[in-house]
Amino acid sequence: MLEAGGRRRLALPAAVLGMSFCCHMWLVHRSGPHGDEVARLVAGLRFLDHGRLDAYIVNPPLHSILLALPAYLAGSQSPDHWRQSVVKRPEWDLADAWIEKEPRWLWLASLGKCWMPVLSLLFSLAMFRCVFHHSGLTAAICSVCVLILNPVHIFASTTSTPDLATAALWCAAWMFLVQFLRWPSGSTVVCLAATVGFGLLFKHVFLIFFPALLLSALVADLRSTFAKNGSGRPCVPKALLLALAWCTILGVVYQFDGVGAELGGCQFESKLFAQTSAWINNRIPLVNSIPSPFPYVYLYGLDLQIAEMERVAPTMLDDRRSSAGLWDVLFTVVAKTPIALCLLYIIALFAQACVVGRKKIVAIPAKMLGGIVALSSWLMLQAAFPQLPGEYRYSLPAIFALSLLSGWSLDATGWLQHRRSWVVGGLILVAAGMVVSNLRSIHSFVNCFVATPHQAVYLFQAPGFDTGQDAKWIADWMKGRKEVFTVDWVATASPEAYGLSRVDANRFSPAKRQWIVSRLRLQRFGKLEQLEPMAIERLGVTHLVLPAELRNTIFQEASTQEWFTGIDLASR
Repeated sequence: MLEAGGRRRLALPAAVLGMSFCCHMWLVHRSGPHGDEVARLVAGLRFLDHGRLDAYIVNPPLHSILLALPAYLAGSQSPDHWRQSVVKRPEWDLADAWIEKEPRWLWLASLGKCWMPVLSLLFSLAMFRCVFHHSGLTAAICSVCVLILNPVHIFASTTSTPDLATAALWCAAWMFLVQFLRWPSGSTVVCLAATVGFGLLFKHVFLIFFPALLLSALVADLRSTFAKNGSGRPCVPKALLLALAWCTILGVVYQFDGVGAELGGCQFESKLFAQTSAWINNRIPLVNSIPSPFPYVYLYGLDLQIAEMERVAPTMLDDRRSSAGLWDVLFTVVAKTPIALCLLYIIALFAQACVVGRKKIVAIPAKMLGGIVALSSWLMLQAAFPQLPGEYRYSLPAIFALSLLSGWSLDATGWLQHRRSWVVGGLILVAAGMVVSNLRSIHSFVNCFVATPHQAVYLFQAPGFDTGQDAKWIADWMKGRKEVFTVDWVATASPEAYGLSRVDANRFSPAKRQWIVSRLRLQRFGKLEQLEPMAIERLGVTHLVLPAELRNTIFQEASTQEWFTGIDLASR
């Protein structure tokens, strides 16, 4: 049992984690479910009712089952029959049928999302325990602050996908593996095996993280040899080597997982890599014939159907990337971060010279290098992966490793020993700076968090498009609303070109993607179906993405200007 002093020491991290949990629960309540979350819930409900997994073909079933538990316990049942459309995701059609027959659908779907903040709490607790065990309380608080204030983690904690569950179990497995390497026991092995098994029931991409889990555990075990030297001063160069090892592992994991993410329309490559890799491939054609040991269907999660990949590939995959294979992957890891690695190496050499040659100035780098390591690591990640916040599911392990690195580096350099009183506040400011620096990528979510709910409705041109009539329909729909509508104009083909009867915003470029989106069924232009009454009645839609053809109709034709009288409509 902890003594009274120990309880008081743990009061601050408990308050930080508790406040984070409450904020996530509030955001879940404010945001409500979007179409994909309802579809996953109904797919899980179909399994609980009939034992069938035919309604959800993308990921393993455990996540959808947990989402459906509140609805199942409340007596709701999945539809026995539903209309089939051309879309290859039957859970969307099943969700439409369930909403039509279930008047409590919004309440049940929102209740099912409440377990996501619980997973976020598990994620944070695994972080806290790892750093607290190795580096003490202050370092653990710093790491948790970096984690919970990261915008990627905030969004993942309030969006119902299996990715956060996979990442949380990855972190828990990492924690058990480190514990086993230090104190081998049968119970630790059982916990490790159970964690890995549950991770595979959420998402198969967990298998890709497991080799990195082993490597990172070995790095953590080697850290025990990074003891202080005889004079009591911390071994700064070894701490920086630890940072280099972490960054290397992080780059390998993130790159291998990011290859498959291009099926979602995301590009994980810097300009340096794109130019250099293109130069190599053009001058050494043999490179293009080197096969990858991991098929793209495996990298995307093992269970993505080949037909689905072939349907998306013509418009979403980069031809050079898909043909380069293994060479492209390995070359990216090497080419992405040379400048940052060189800078960290120069810092390590400078610190070594200070420790060995001029002992009088050792105190200055010993106090400062902890912050330099943490900030340099973050800047390196931002430079190497410019869209790190863009596809949050592939960033969670990176965020976890970055947070660990921050706490460990501060402890290894001795900074915490001298500045315990204000270092936590400094790390909070750094994390807040991360949020501010990423506003461009997550502005919709940040608006939902700090101001008013911000929902995006995607309206695309579909067969039967009538510019004037549909502009009037939009104006009638916006009448009487108090929000200021922000309008984006896009020129794109009908979603039928992608084989979609419902707009999936995550398949479009990050510049046109909003984190919290309302999905529309495109029977006709702009027809809001019952799947999204939440967007109209509860949150309120403040962002529209309209076809470019409507610009002239709305803003230039005199006959339609009166339709929008009294509506605050801003174009950007």
